[in-house]
Amino acid sequence: MPTIILPLPPDALRVNRALGQHWANTRRAKLSYEMECASMLRAPLTVHMEGPWPVHIHITIWLGKGQRCDLVDAGTWAKPAWDVLTRLKVWPDDGSKYLCPATFYVDRDRANPRIELRW
Repeated sequence: MPTIILPLPPDALRVNRALGQHWANTRRAKLSYEMECASMLRAPLTVHMEGPWPVHIHITIWLGKGQRCDLVDAGTWAKPAWDVLTRLKVWPDDGSKYLCPATFYVDRDRANPRIELRW
């Protein structure tokens, strides 16, 4: 089962923050996060999958100190990571044709906050 570990997206990309800020700030935060993730993944990225589709994806969000996430909001934490992996062609698209079902878990790791995607 392939597993990819990425840093948590910045606060500016969380839905409650992104809705209240100027679109340019959201775009800058998204590009910065994508560049950070792409640099982490570029060398060891050998996960490109040809199929079979769809795959069941498990997303675990490990929160750091002082961070909170309702399970309902977990998808908005995962979306920036899904977009990065789609752009890097880990999967053809991030729609339900390729990634379905999606199971979310939220836990705490104060020393190492991150997002893990397994399928």
